[in-house]
Amino acid sequence: MSNFLAIDLQREFVSSDGKAYVYRPSVDVIQNTLFPFLRETGVQVAEVVSDYRFPILGVEEEYCVPGTAGYESIVPADLRNGRPWIKANTGLAWVRKNGGISDSVTGLPFPDWAALEAWTRIHLGPLGSTVIMFGLTLDCCVMRAAQDLRDLGYRIEIVIDATDTYRGTAENKEAVLRSDVFRNFASFINLRNTIGRATVR
Repeated sequence: MSNFLAIDLQREFVSSDGKAYVYRPSVDVIQNTLFPFLRETGVQVAEVVSDYRFPILGVEEEYCVPGTAGYESIVPADLRNGRPWIKANTGLAWVRKNGGISDSVTGLPFPDWAALEAWTRIHLGPLGSTVIMFGLTLDCCVMRAAQDLRDLGYRIEIVIDATDTYRGTAENKEAVLRSDVFRNFASFINLRNTIGRATVR
């Protein structure tokens, strides 16, 4: 079984007025090629979004605050496979009280591996399934998600056309792809491979 997983496709990262925006070519590929293909073939997408509001350690500015435009996802509603996983740090397992709920009382992020595993079994299939991942950013949250899901027992493939680094430059992306950082927990496929292997859930 192959399942698609979108990482952090929130307006904070993809809209020109977002706090963490730079132009990233993969967003055009995702919106203009990948999403239409998935809709045409009836494939839905599981989704991870971030709630980076205060309190959170080690940052000077909050991002992706629930209730703001920056928190909103660009994954079309008709492609979403149920409720998203809402993380509160770069690692998938880190969550927070009332995550994703605007104007709510919250606290510091904390790890909840049991809840993450329960969510993945529903939205990504049984452990051992292949997860086809895309989104932002390759050198941060996509990488951490790949590591965490691999630790849970999933096989990870990342669509190289549908992800970019935080800087968004071709040179920076190529440097990451040439490195050995992903060798032990993920492999790369291109969009043509992805389209050829997509299955209807």
